[in-house]
Parts: sequence; C-alpha cells; structure tokens
Amino acid sequence: MIYTVTLNPSLDYRIEIDHLMLGKTNRNQNEKIYVGGKGINVSQVVSAFGKETCALGFVAGFTGDEIVRQLHELHINTDFVRVSGLSRINVKMKTDVETEMNGVGPIVSENDVACLLEKLDQLQNGDYLVLSGSVPIGGGKDIYCRMMHRVNQKGVRVVVDCEGQVLLNTLSLHPFLIKPNTDELSALVNEKIESYEDAIRGARTLQNMGARNVIVTLGASGAAFVSESGSLYIQKAVHGSVISTVGAGDSVIGGFVSHYKCGEKEAFLYGCASGSATCFVDGLCEISDVEKLLNRIEVTQWK
Repeated sequence: MIYTVTLNPSLDYRIEIDHLMLGKTNRNQNEKIYVGGKGINVSQVVSAFGKETCALGFVAGFTGDEIVRQLHELHINTDFVRVSGLSRINVKMKTDVETEMNGVGPIVSENDVACLLEKLDQLQNGDYLVLSGSVPIGGGKDIYCRMMHRVNQKGVRVVVDCEGQVLLNTLSLHPFLIKPNTDELSALVNEKIESYEDAIRGARTLQNMGARNVIVTLGASGAAFVSESGSLYIQKAVHGSVISTVGAGDSVIGGFVSHYKCGEKEAFLYGCASGSATCFVDGLCEISDVEKLLNRIEVTQWK
C-alpha cells in the first residue's frame, strides 16, 4: 500500500484569464474546483497506475468534506484527522504569468497531531509513506521526523518532499527518497544548481547526509537520479506544449513509487514520464498520457 500524508490539503480553484488587469474587474474564461495538495496529487497518480493508495492528513469544515468527497469519487481511500476550522482554498491563475495564491488552512493542536501519528500504526513492512507539502500552523517543524520515528522500525519506505530545514531534519532518519527541484537543492547545499553535474553533486551531498535515493528535477532540462545502489541516471528534456506545471513534481514521485518493484531505472523512467505527462495535460497524468511519452523519454546512465 502507498500511503500519502498531506498535512494541509486544499480545494484548488483554477481560473484562466487571457490578460490580468490589476485594479480592474476580470472575467474568467474557464474555471474549475478540484482537490489539491502534494500528497493527494501523488495518490491520484498512484491510483491512475492501478495501485492501492490511502490519503492521510488533516481536513476541516465544509471544504474538508469536499476534499474527502472528491477523493472517494476518484476511488482513493482516505483516513484523515478532522480538525477545527476550514481546509484552505488555493487560487491557481493561468494568465500572462502563471500565478498562485495559497490559503493558510486550519490550526492543528498537539492532540490532532497525536491522532495522526496513531493512524500510522496501521502501516506494515513494504508499505510506502509519502510525506509532502507544507506544515499547517501548530503542526511543528519536527512533525515529519515524528512520523518517520513512528514507522522507521517497521520496514516502511518513507518519501519526503518538502523544503528547507524541515527536509534537512529528516535526513538523519534516512528517507527512502527525496525529490528537491533545482531551487530547493540550491538552498539546501548553498550552491547554484545549473547542470546535471551540479544536480548530481548536490544530490550526493544530501545522500551523504542520510538520504537513500535522490531525484533532482531540473524543470525543462529534465532530471537527475542518484540511487542508493550507487548508480547515476539523467533524463534529458522531452519537448511538448506545456499546459501547466502544477503537480508535475508530485507525479514524478507517484510514477517512481508505483514502479519501483520493476527496478530503479524503470522507476525513474516512469517517474520522469509521469512528471512530463502532467505538464502536457489539463490536470494530472493518466496511464495513457504516460504511455505516449515512454518511447520519447531518454534515461541514460551518467558517466
């Protein structure tokens, strides 16, 4: 089973405006409300590949009810902790420059955190636990570490996808996979990341700090993968018409963990294809979108 944790899930209100006029009344050309959050995105991609997944985290109020309803409609299992307040609404604006306005979300208590930790006791050897996204107010910067401590002795493979000190704090607990982008990696290793060589060097630094596998996403340039076996892989850019980059990094994780049993290179291939496919479609990728790209994705071993 692939479990995902989204501590601060959302309803994403996506709007399209040809040209945003500040200080004026703007009319949307298209709009859609859908469930959002990094872990939830991973669950949707995992489910698209036919793998069983369960979404965990905190939900609140009528917006939280809608998050759960939409996930059940997508045939995704849920086991959220219900808290006081309202789950957030994020505005994703596709206009002259792709812009996001993210809500704050509910405040969680220590009792709420304790309830979430208890839910992790159901995980078993061989399960995956994907921890990704921002931490809500009250969650504490150590919440990911607390979750890892809860499952680390059970043979659970933990994936961590977050930023800064919150991520660095988890490295001593040896996460199975981390997936920084170039900006995040630059901040983590205090070095500008501009090439595959830079990405691999930075990934090795994080691996030396405790991460087992590291994927670095380089946007339009592709990705690099430093595996715990010592193998190095790169994925060169695949060209296409980008509709939206929202959820692309989460799709990389979804494709990777869904196919890891097939081998690390195959998992990286499917991760890269999933991330690229999401960029080229409206929403998150489906199997058919990924299959169209598999023969176009070039994954090679680095010298």
